[in-house]
Formats: sequence, structure tokens, C-alpha cells
Amino acid sequence: MRPVLRLMIEAFGDVPALVIGRCTDVLAWNRTAHALLAGHLPYEAPEQPWQRPNIARLVFLDPHTRELYADWRGKARDTVADLRLIAARYPDDPDLAELIGELTLNSAEFAALWAAHHVPACIPPTRAFRHPLVGVDDAE
Repeated sequence: MRPVLRLMIEAFGDVPALVIGRCTDVLAWNRTAHALLAGHLPYEAPEQPWQRPNIARLVFLDPHTRELYADWRGKARDTVADLRLIAARYPDDPDLAELIGELTLNSAEFAALWAAHHVPACIPPTRAFRHPLVGVDDAE
């Protein structure tokens, strides 16, 4: 992570900001993004490749994340669609193949969504959260 990118993320202050890698790994986050999305994980986790958070894994395998999204099913569908787009762009990526295989084996919901081959239009959704400290945020 370039130092200038770290400074830029921190400059967002109270606005959640994170950098996500090709396979949905969290490469960096500011304190607000960490508190919103994964306060149950160590803040330094993105800096350690062996414990780096992964958005797709969190969505499908982490009970805290499942509770976080008011429309978890929508987030799950969008996450699978994102992975489909990434897989089309990088069909020979072994890390992506490993992630998809892991999710297929460990999440029946992921396996069903992946098998459906659904890829919606690339329109960033608005998300509503149910945060354990802040409460419900009706994003709409």
C-alpha cells in the first residue's frame, strides 16, 4: 500500500473508505470503515496477508456481516455478480478460483447464486445497515 493512498483513506475522516483488491480482499480501510463493516476484526487485519478480510467471505461466511446488512440477500446477490464480472475479466486467476471454490463448498447460498449465473447491471446500490452500536440506517 502506497503511503499516499493510506493518507487519502485517512483523510476521509468520518466517511467510511476502503481499498478492495481484485478478489475482494480489503487492502486498507480507515477507522470509520473498519467500525462500520468489521469492528469485530482487528483494525490491522488488512496489513497481514494471512488474516486480510475478504468482502465475499465476510458476506457469506461471517455471521456479524450477515446481520449488518438490512438487505443481506441483495448484498449477497451483488457480491456474486461482482465475482462473476471479476472472473470474466481474469478467468485464469488462481486466487479467485480458490475463493469461489471455498465459498461454493462452505455456503449453500453462495453455491445457489453462483449456479444461477445472474449478472445485473453495474449500478452501485444504496445499502441500509443494522449496526450493533449505531442502530438501523435507512439508506433509502
